[in-house]
Amino acid sequence: MDFTPIDKIIQHGFKESHIYNLTGSIAALLFALCDEPFFVVELTEEHAQELCKDTNFFRDALKKDHVLFLPEPDGPARAGERAHIISSFAARDSLISSFRNLGKCTWSRADIQRSFMHLAGGIEISRTAMDTRLQEIGYRPSAVVSEKGEFSRRGWLLDVFPSTSDVPLRLEFFGDEIESIKTFDVDTQRSTADISSFLLFPAEEPSSGINLFEYMKGAKWFFSDSIQERDQLPQGITFFSRYSIKGPGYEAEVLPIKGLGILPEERKSIDDLPQSIKLLQKENRVVFITSSKSQAERLKNILRESGIIAPVIEQADIFTYEGIVSITIGNLSSGLHLSGLFILTEKEIFAAGPCTGR
Repeated sequence: MDFTPIDKIIQHGFKESHIYNLTGSIAALLFALCDEPFFVVELTEEHAQELCKDTNFFRDALKKDHVLFLPEPDGPARAGERAHIISSFAARDSLISSFRNLGKCTWSRADIQRSFMHLAGGIEISRTAMDTRLQEIGYRPSAVVSEKGEFSRRGWLLDVFPSTSDVPLRLEFFGDEIESIKTFDVDTQRSTADISSFLLFPAEEPSSGINLFEYMKGAKWFFSDSIQERDQLPQGITFFSRYSIKGPGYEAEVLPIKGLGILPEERKSIDDLPQSIKLLQKENRVVFITSSKSQAERLKNILRESGIIAPVIEQADIFTYEGIVSITIGNLSSGLHLSGLFILTEKEIFAAGPCTGR
């Protein structure tokens, strides 16, 4: 697949301070094509999460490792999720986060190793020591465990609801030794399954630590140009814009989708779509992304009735498939148009949501 306009920007090393015209999901494709570690900051958590999902959609198609998303702090569950991400982070990993996260401390790689507990049968620890350690990493004592971040001790049993689990754990002690670990149902309080071990992550944020600038020191930094607090940002940042307004910097050379008879407002019904696709496929590959198998089959049938063969292919085959029109089941927030390539999602095909009638 030819990504020349995007490849040129990457190969130039992002030496310019701005990239313009990253409309649709083209920003995600740009970051998916990057091989060097990067740190992307969006204005809001919602935008950061969407960009991360789109980037990983393309990285799956390119057979590359996923980019990580770091959510903002918000209670025990988020604390555990953030700790888990930090603990699994490798030197060449890339990260997408929100601007608000820059002001939040997080664990250093060294500190996080001291902030979780390894639970397993046969481990020796007194129940009193266990209570103390749980409270040190943010777990709250409770009469009955019902929410993440709580623990309760009754005789030889200790219940704890891990910050990273959807079910709580019941530890049974024999003296000062963990004899068994089971999951249990919050409503019935009955044990549901035996587990051999569990890594218990913190249920609160660290009181001190490092910021994400320090954490991502060796990566290339990209910031959304919707972030206005420029005086708070370090030097060497590349700003990316989803607007086509040109200025000094890189032009992504993304082409419009509007005006080609594809969008719902440009046609009377979904039955008019194949006629536009017939014109486009003369000089372009057309890739449809649908959210479900049923939508994929429905679109396949609509195209077939007009003589367009569009097989349903795997996500990993999007960029290597040699046919002209194809359909893939996956989650992508919006499409894109580069020279020779259309990627169309349900946003472009059905607008607000899938069309229910023919």
